[in-house]
Formats: sequence, structure tokens, C-alpha cells
Amino acid sequence: MRTLRFVASLLCVSLCSLCAKASPAPSDPLIFGLSQSNGTATFTGATGIGQAVTVSESLSINDFGFYLQQVPAGTVDFFIYDGTTSSLTLAPESVSAPTRGWDYLTGLDVDLDAGDTYYFGVYGSAGSSLYVGTNPATPFFSDGLGIPTGISSLDFTGDVPTNTAGSGDVALRIYSTDPPASTPEPSSLMLLGSGILAGAAVLRRKVVR
Repeated sequence: MRTLRFVASLLCVSLCSLCAKASPAPSDPLIFGLSQSNGTATFTGATGIGQAVTVSESLSINDFGFYLQQVPAGTVDFFIYDGTTSSLTLAPESVSAPTRGWDYLTGLDVDLDAGDTYYFGVYGSAGSSLYVGTNPATPFFSDGLGIPTGISSLDFTGDVPTNTAGSGDVALRIYSTDPPASTPEPSSLMLLGSGILAGAAVLRRKVVR
């Protein structure tokens, strides 16, 4: 009987540790990465931080995640705020918090508009301490995404910005299967125009004959 209880307790511990592990990275292409954090920002209760992301080409994003730890683990909420910090682009969605590691919100279809700035944010549960990676050393940007100069993050109470500058850039990753809408280069437009003119000239010769 004692042996069975011991085995059951070990099984429970193993299952809990699996639940607390970092979630696997999305299979979608990585288009924005602030990784390998060199610092940590600490938040208590339902407070957190949002990383500013600039958009120069419209596109949709499918997944994003933060490098974080929450004690006790529980859940955290991910959200996206517009650059004016006046409205939510993505309302808060709960995600299981790992003991420590990358945590992701997946299966999204969120449109980001060219020329706008968005805050990708996370906040913790009440009665917990949330630790978020900051000051990443290996930034990676593509598909028209980037970070602004100057203040690049804001502190949040829940999903409401406090308009207080955050603790530097935040360890954030964004994934997308949607390439941004591209604008033809001037040289391409010139080639297209010359091709149309040449075709018109050939057609005119045939009509004259």
C-alpha cells in the first residue's frame, strides 16, 4: 500500500513538472525576435509589461510569446494594445505559465496595419510574482516589423497602460505565415510600362498593315 502511494505521489510530481515546463515553439515562421534576455523585470499581482512593435508593411500574425516565469505558476494573460494605448487589438487571453522559459499564445489571426505601433503585452495573476526577460542581445526583425527609438516598452496594470516607461526591451517572439503586402518597386513598374508600350506598338503595326 505504501509502495502504491509512493508511486502515485511520484506520478503527480512528474505530471506537475510537465505542466510547468515551457511550451513548445510554434511551427510558423519567426518574423520578429528579441531573444537571449540579459535582464529581468519583476511584477506583482495583475501587473505586467508591453513591448512596442512598429509595422511598416501590413500583415497578419499567428503566434507570439514571452520569456517569463511566474511564482506560483498558474496562468498569465497575453494581449495586444494599439500604439495610442487607447484600445485593445487583441483582448487578454490566458496561457499556462511555465516555471521558466518561453511561453506562447498560438492559433491567432491578428491584423497589423502599416504605419502603426502596437504593444505586445503580458500580465500575471493576482497573488503571484511575474518575471519577464528584458534587454535581449540578439534582435531579429523581418516582414516590416521593428522597434521604435526611445521608449520601447510600457508598464501595464492588467491590460491598462500606466504610461510609465518599462524596463527596456522585452524578450518577445512573433510568428506569421502571412507575408506582408508588397509594393512594386519603381524599376518593376518601369519594366511593366515599357512592356505594355511595346505590345501596343506591335498591335498598331498589325492594324496598319
